[in-house]
Amino acid sequence: MKEAGLMMKIKHTSISTTLLVWIGMLGFMLLMSRILVSCHLNLNPRDVLEDGLSLLVLAGLLHFWLDTPLFWRPRISFPRQLLINLLPLFYLGFLTLSVSLRGPLSLQHTLTGLAVAPVVALYEETLFRGYILESFLRLSKFSNVLPAVFWSSLLFGLSHLMNLARQDLPTTLYQVGFTFGLGTLYAAIYLRTGSLWWPIVLHFANDFIVLAGTGSVVQVAPNLFTISFSAIEFLVELATVFWLLRPKQRKNIATHFQL
Repeated sequence: MKEAGLMMKIKHTSISTTLLVWIGMLGFMLLMSRILVSCHLNLNPRDVLEDGLSLLVLAGLLHFWLDTPLFWRPRISFPRQLLINLLPLFYLGFLTLSVSLRGPLSLQHTLTGLAVAPVVALYEETLFRGYILESFLRLSKFSNVLPAVFWSSLLFGLSHLMNLARQDLPTTLYQVGFTFGLGTLYAAIYLRTGSLWWPIVLHFANDFIVLAGTGSVVQVAPNLFTISFSAIEFLVELATVFWLLRPKQRKNIATHFQL
């Protein structure tokens, strides 16, 4: 009974700590945003500084306070890693084709992508797939990894409500749903490959292509076509997540992540 009570205490504290870190990091980013706006910096340099400083704070928390390991070395062969990543790689190819049809990329937009995308990908994936997902995983048994995937992805999607400062409500809600679906897929890929590098690389590639093509991280207002396409993409992502995290794979996941 004493051991059970201790486990419940650890569970409660872990949930509280996870939510505290999430809210704290959002608060820090909002504070930095206000400060940088007052310095009259343009949008993209602000994004680099916001996410870069947030990454430093998160790294400090992970090193000095949070007891959550990050997994970098893949647990499967490279051909199997590519097989698991077929859907996002196909999507990136489609996105690249769409951007290329608009015409040649400008040097300024390409440099913007190279400056912004790596910092955003490193920070967001370390926080949501590295710390938050693993925290939720340790609150459940290996046979029940799906709630951890969905809860961490929900927090990832809700974090984009901060973009209301730069875009309207319908566009922001569309982005919340889009990033929730993408977050579940990145989480499943992380669990199956065992390496945080895959979500980081995929996240970087996605943001870089968009930035190189448009020069901005501000979401374009959705229309009937983009909403319909995203709805289909969302269903495909969820189906892929359920396939990647099917029951017979969960024991291997638990072993690698020391659950």
